[in-house]
Amino acid sequence: MENFFASTFESIINNDFGRLKMFEVIKFKSPVQFDTILAKYNDELQHIGSGSYADVYGTKIYILKSIRLMPQVLMNRIQSSTISRTTSYLDAFNEFQISWLLSKLQQKKFTVKNQTYGCQIFPKVICCYLLNDNNQIVKQKPPKTFSAIESIRFDIFDDFFLKVPRENLIIVMENGGRLLSDVIDQINSLALISILKQIIVGMMIAEFALEFEHRDLHSGNILVKDYKHATIKCQLNKKSILIPSHGYQVKLIDTTFSRLKYKDVVYFKDMTSLFENFDGEESGNKEKAKRKMQDFIYEQMAQTIKNDWSEFFPKTNVLWIKYVIYKLQKSLSNRIKMNRTDHRISSANEQNKRTLSNEMAAHRLMEEYNQIIDKCSSSYDFFRNIINRPSLNNLVPIMIL
Repeated sequence: MENFFASTFESIINNDFGRLKMFEVIKFKSPVQFDTILAKYNDELQHIGSGSYADVYGTKIYILKSIRLMPQVLMNRIQSSTISRTTSYLDAFNEFQISWLLSKLQQKKFTVKNQTYGCQIFPKVICCYLLNDNNQIVKQKPPKTFSAIESIRFDIFDDFFLKVPRENLIIVMENGGRLLSDVIDQINSLALISILKQIIVGMMIAEFALEFEHRDLHSGNILVKDYKHATIKCQLNKKSILIPSHGYQVKLIDTTFSRLKYKDVVYFKDMTSLFENFDGEESGNKEKAKRKMQDFIYEQMAQTIKNDWSEFFPKTNVLWIKYVIYKLQKSLSNRIKMNRTDHRISSANEQNKRTLSNEMAAHRLMEEYNQIIDKCSSSYDFFRNIINRPSLNNLVPIMIL
């Protein structure tokens, strides 16, 4: 019985449409063993963290994202909490294509329909591998595979002691730095404004070039790293856009939920089953009061898309920019509150006074942004409002050449 199931499972895998598409993009034209990847990265690989759909590993230079895969036909039939943490081959293929195409914006001349675009906000994607990963071997000889390093989790096939071939997609990309959520309170106020403006401009360019929506831009999906140049240059057709860096460069990661269009092909993930309860009608006021800002953004996004996940709704990018503003403003509010209650501020030196003044000015700017962002339909619409109103662009001013 076990051999029959294993052979049937293997047959389903070999005929999965998404898996066949994946062979168009993977580095080797057949699945590789973990040792092949480990040898490539010189045993420096460390487990960084785990999310709902993937595990992340890294070296000083590279990040490796490991996505557990399953044929779509089985995901449709098996009801299990494990399946919600597993990705179909087709969804993983789409995620790689989105990340790969976004990374092309780093090229000096990325041209779409005779228009030229460029920005550095998305990490460079190096390659991807299809990895053999057998849980039965993992349990006997840890830590020889990615699954051995990750957090222990229930697996439906292990539960029934079924030895079946399992595969992961490994996406290799540049290391984009530290999580904004980990360092937000240590970044000076002007640099926070630069980070926000880098996100606004980068999202705007991706909207124009690739009809891109991120659809999950919480602070755990924003990386920042030290940057030695004074300005960051972006390209929107014949216009150069310069943003003062204030020592930081932003990288946006995790395109699991994202949507993108290139050469009339739309890459997306259908999230109808995930968002079917985000209708905003059944939750009572008390329940809503306990929810986080991130949950409200998901709800507003679902209401905007209305389960038409393949279509382009740039409004969702505005919703996530609003969330970023919320997080930045919250950090600034905490700093200002601490400084105001600190009795030493009266005798503080000029540098401390200047820091507090910048924090208060940045906080006021975030409030002004909040007053206009709900009326904006896209990142470009928001960008245009900022550029056309000097009071919204006086701190860390964006220049257009």
